[in-house]
Amino acid sequence: MYLDKSGVVQWVNAAMSELVGMTSSQLVGLDSWAVNDAPLQHLFGKDEVIQVSMSAESEPVWLHRTEHTPEGDAGKLLFFMDITELRGALVERQRLHAKLEASTIRDAATGLLNRKGAFQNLEAQVSRSRRYGNPLSAILIRVEDYQDLRHQRGAEAAKSWLLSVGHTINEQIRWTDVLGRLNDTVDFLLILPETASDAATQLADKIGERLAQHSSEGQSEQGVSARFGVAEWAKGDDAAKLLRRAEEALS
Repeated sequence: MYLDKSGVVQWVNAAMSELVGMTSSQLVGLDSWAVNDAPLQHLFGKDEVIQVSMSAESEPVWLHRTEHTPEGDAGKLLFFMDITELRGALVERQRLHAKLEASTIRDAATGLLNRKGAFQNLEAQVSRSRRYGNPLSAILIRVEDYQDLRHQRGAEAAKSWLLSVGHTINEQIRWTDVLGRLNDTVDFLLILPETASDAATQLADKIGERLAQHSSEGQSEQGVSARFGVAEWAKGDDAAKLLRRAEEALS
């Protein structure tokens, strides 16, 4: 498409006419500064990537727009490339990447964050505490019954039991707290932003009481045996050191 120095359309090719659903005679003579039709306004704007839908029935089209001013000419040429398929492929790629990324930080058995995901979250919270001096605590929860249950009743029963244990812990925490599963034996990590050690210890006691009353479908014995290690972030701690201190505090 060619616009003269006044912004009036002087020429369009057949592909452009087909794209906008107008004949060249309808387009030539249009004043780009005075166009009121929304789809056409996008064509004459400044955005490099634009979405155009010429009617309610037609599928939207994504275009990449570039301008070129011919040497010695006060007018300008507008070039449009249909990138609808390319953009669709990029959106799908982003969706698949997000799905893959989520799968790499989630524990398959419980849906909770796995060690990688939990540690990334802990690192972010430690960084925040370093910057603002906010309290931060971590609770390591070591559940003792998982391996025995797995050996006695099989992997599926153990997985169901593990899900219910995770659910029981989740019921006791705030939406800002983060729960993850660290390994296959069953260490849960509970990350508590804006929480000092006294409050974290009280929460650990509360979770311990709830786990002691825990029961799951098909389990004849009631109660979950667990140990808790509480550690509060201190200056000089990185995520690994805070986690190590929580493990050392297991009782």
